[in-house]
Amino acid sequence: MKKILVTGASGYVGARIYLDLQKKHEVVGTYFNSDFNDNLVKIDITDLDSVRLVFKAHNPDFIVHVAAFPVSPQNDDQKKLMKELNYKGVDNIVKVSNEIGAKVVFVSSAIALTDSSSSANDIYGQSKAYGERECKKIVAGSLIVRPHTVFGYSPNMTNDRSFNRILKNIFLKTPAIYDTSWKFEPTYIGHISAVIDKYILGDIKTNVMNVAMDILKSKYDLGFDILSNFGIEVTPVDDKRAWAVTELDLTDFYKLNLPIKNYDEMISAMVKEINQIGNNYPKEMN
Repeated sequence: MKKILVTGASGYVGARIYLDLQKKHEVVGTYFNSDFNDNLVKIDITDLDSVRLVFKAHNPDFIVHVAAFPVSPQNDDQKKLMKELNYKGVDNIVKVSNEIGAKVVFVSSAIALTDSSSSANDIYGQSKAYGERECKKIVAGSLIVRPHTVFGYSPNMTNDRSFNRILKNIFLKTPAIYDTSWKFEPTYIGHISAVIDKYILGDIKTNVMNVAMDILKSKYDLGFDILSNFGIEVTPVDDKRAWAVTELDLTDFYKLNLPIKNYDEMISAMVKEINQIGNNYPKEMN
């Protein structure tokens, strides 16, 4: 059993990774702001001493680095915070991981590949590209996991992510209005965990793994295909998002032969996950 430390284990993606990896490994999860799990350890990834203290106390074999400012910043305060988290935070993770000899999995984003001429290539994408470059400097070895737009159940159901908005449509009866203009290759959140597990077990030799379904869909498509199973009407809206369509090379991903092999199976898996939530939907959201 390997020992894993997951940064950002209180966030939408990190919470699911933390949950899934616990099934096979000894896992320590960290948080900074939103501690909804009493077992998580507080860390400030922008503070080198904090990172060093936590990492050396737990001495993990693998660091799964998820903690980050997760969207494009909208104002100067957010830009400052993103710079701290997505640049300085990565620098600290790389430095201390090399000190303790741990391997690193960096959860990146497809936007890191966006062409510089595109309107979608903003400072968030640049920060993810920076993280990819720096994590390749890990002496013990690293894996860049590059998802596209992520859907699927996470223990953090309050984070403002696309799938959690769908949950609000179901459990809070909010209007289901979704954009038709931007197309992307959807990523099932459980696949991110599965890829990381394969890397921990030594089944992945490449240092970059793109993770997504080989089909282009819009948020309206996902909303309709999920919510129609619950009798909820979905209204299409054209937000005129002139963002680049980034199609990932999924050759290595499909070689892993993971469960849930296509888009229809992904929709079925997510509908099953929603049905299992039931009365466990957060009461503070009601």
